[in-house]
Amino acid sequence: MHGGQSLGLVDGYGVLYSEFLREAFRFLTTNPHQAIVLHLSDNAVNNNAYRVNLMQVDDIVDSVCKEFVPNAPKGACPLIHIQPPAPQAWPTLKQLVSLDDKNAKIKSRAIITNSGDFHAPDGYQTKYISPMFWQNSWFEDQSTSTIEPHLNQMCKNSISIGYEDLARKINNPSYLNESIFAPQGCNIRATPTQTRISMLMVDFYQTHFAWIKDTLQSQLLEINWNKYKQTIVKPKKGKKGKGKKGGN
Repeated sequence: MHGGQSLGLVDGYGVLYSEFLREAFRFLTTNPHQAIVLHLSDNAVNNNAYRVNLMQVDDIVDSVCKEFVPNAPKGACPLIHIQPPAPQAWPTLKQLVSLDDKNAKIKSRAIITNSGDFHAPDGYQTKYISPMFWQNSWFEDQSTSTIEPHLNQMCKNSISIGYEDLARKINNPSYLNESIFAPQGCNIRATPTQTRISMLMVDFYQTHFAWIKDTLQSQLLEINWNKYKQTIVKPKKGKKGKGKKGGN
């Protein structure tokens, strides 16, 4: 993004932030039980005059929100999920889209995150930007000799990981698979319960789509599901009391 009198999306070919939000809100209000994540980052080449201002980001959310929810209070647009600071847990996807609430007026929501590089006026606390719920594996000068040790350290933490860019450099599915499952890499099967690979970004999906979808994705989904089942607290079964027979 870049700032100034109006916020624009650099990667969006000049699209204004307000137009981007308007399109997102239109989708959410016409498609129930959907959740989207809008991840924003400041343009690295911006000088101080064009730094993105958090207050401006929030004000535009309020303005566009009222086009879809006219009675929305300032700082509390119901189309945006606002995640409180840790340690409060994130809602499940089912809760986020009000799947079980037949009376809910808002059934789809957006989550806005950012890379932490926006300018915040003194004392200002953002109303709409939630903390990132994943950590990106990208770092400068990745190579086959550095990515596995890097992943090995990342995967020891209880985080959601976005695995990005290595495959772009080497274009090798077998190495991607090894870096995820091998002991010297992420070793995903031996990671903490809350450690999950939630995103893969590669540039060879056209030629290896079947492998990504039917093999790699299936393996990761199974691992994530098994980890999730470990977090479910099962209700304890109560002991049945022995009844006393009354005598005459």
